[in-house]
Amino acid sequence: MIAREYRRVLLLKDPCYYIGKLSVDEVWELVNSEPVYFKGINAWIKDVYDEYVEFINELRVGRISCKSIFPKR
Repeated sequence: MIAREYRRVLLLKDPCYYIGKLSVDEVWELVNSEPVYFKGINAWIKDVYDEYVEFINELRVGRISCKSIFPKR
């Protein structure tokens, strides 16, 4: 489960790069599952959840946004 959440973070950090690195099955798993939050890994998704849902919905219909929603620190 934690590996899936790391993949989710990578996809959100650099979508255009990681969409080509993840398998179809891995992407399918990410778009068809809710995040399981782990402090220090992906808890920040809660803060941008609306953007996250929009990103995943676009991905479900085959549109890949290259815009990262990973927080800038």
